[in-house]
Amino acid sequence: MNRRKVNRRIESIIKELKHRYDSVGKPNHGMIKVVNQGKYGFFNTDGIQVIPFEYDWASSFVHIKLYGTTYIGAYVTQGNHKMIIDVDNNSIITPMKMDTRYYIINDKLWVKDESGYNLVSRKGKKLLSNDYDLIVNDRFRQPKNVYLVEKNGKFGAIHVSHNNKESAVLPLSFKNLSFWYAPTLGTFIKVTKDGKIHGLYKLDGSMAIPFNYQTFEFLTPFRKGFILASNDKEYTLYAGEECRQISSSPYPIEARYAFYWQNISYYSVHTVTQDLLIDKDCHIVTEINKKTDISCFHYLMNLEKESFRFASLEELLQYCQKIKKGKINLTPSVKSDLVTYGFYYLEMELHKYATMHHFDYSRLALHDLISDKKRSWGTCHTYERAISLNLNLLFTSMEFIKVVILHELVHFKNASHNQYFYRTLNELYGSDTRNIKMYPINILDTVDAVGILKRKTRDLFASAVQKGLQSPASVSIHDTVVYEITQFADEYQVAALEK
Repeated sequence: MNRRKVNRRIESIIKELKHRYDSVGKPNHGMIKVVNQGKYGFFNTDGIQVIPFEYDWASSFVHIKLYGTTYIGAYVTQGNHKMIIDVDNNSIITPMKMDTRYYIINDKLWVKDESGYNLVSRKGKKLLSNDYDLIVNDRFRQPKNVYLVEKNGKFGAIHVSHNNKESAVLPLSFKNLSFWYAPTLGTFIKVTKDGKIHGLYKLDGSMAIPFNYQTFEFLTPFRKGFILASNDKEYTLYAGEECRQISSSPYPIEARYAFYWQNISYYSVHTVTQDLLIDKDCHIVTEINKKTDISCFHYLMNLEKESFRFASLEELLQYCQKIKKGKINLTPSVKSDLVTYGFYYLEMELHKYATMHHFDYSRLALHDLISDKKRSWGTCHTYERAISLNLNLLFTSMEFIKVVILHELVHFKNASHNQYFYRTLNELYGSDTRNIKMYPINILDTVDAVGILKRKTRDLFASAVQKGLQSPASVSIHDTVVYEITQFADEYQVAALEK
């Protein structure tokens, strides 16, 4: 008999039962729950009653696992007792009084009596030597064999083996404990101390993250998991699996997928003081000090500086003007160069003005969404201290690029476009900027800038490794770039003194 005919037959049986009884449920595991004059019973899918109308309440039949064995059972109540029955109407556990509290956590039965909670066998025998005032029932984050318990106002954690032997994971000395789950990393035990300070323990009782933080956030760039811990003063990024500290910053930290090379994923970590490139084991491959240098991308690009197609931003802008006038076709190769060199020089300009005017930023990005490109020349993400620029700025001028970058940097001090914002911007620029406008340019709206930069970074890294880049290595960009930044800063200071 095919499935369609079986379904029609069951539907016919259910329809007939509905004519005879008060309520009829849907079939579950071959059993149909039926209510007759306030009493619950069950029919099978052949329309034969297999459990009489003797229960005051009943759930549908579901999978229930107890102590290593899986049953098809239903939760029922009868008179002053509650129990779990199987499809043959036999009790799976010893009936308990209606006011008895119990939980099935993993496959273990926790029952509370006048002494507290304890593991109880199917026949009602206590299995642990200790009773507890509370067992934490966390259905969504509960790990296997580790349980959070409370006794005399103190929380702890215990491990219960497959043969129900109990051992301590954390002592009964904490004000509060809860489970904290991170995908790909698993479950941790979160500790609340003095009502506000938190730490994370692993399930074996070892310290994962110390008692220095109030909140934890799980970051998942590509396949790697990171934990971002924070308190009132700082953010700290930890490698997820071993909970090893990677970086710390007074501002939020970003961990992002960088590229994939030789079967290894690499990740970039951005803070206001560091730019890191790390491997799959979270070991630092390249480390940039952003107080003096710019970024890992800049460092890798500078290793190839002798073969640069464009020696300066001015030269790149002149080339873009030829594209704008139709003298040069926008081939895929040209688009790739515009993204690579555009990002390189725009990042240099951002770092120059940020250093000159004492602004801290974490990273530069390029607009990726078409809507972003049409809406703005630049955006400022104050929480992450990140700035995103429109690549079509390459078709404007040096002065307009300067205005846009300063505009976004000033947003770190003032989020609104009020008189104080423009007063600060005009002071930094040296004149009134409100009359400096440029209509939207959509020449590069369909270019996948993010994808091009990832591939370029991968290729640059591969070339650097072939030239002997060590891991881990603390690196800095060429002295010429640092000199240019210092020179601009000195010129700004001289100009300020003359004023």
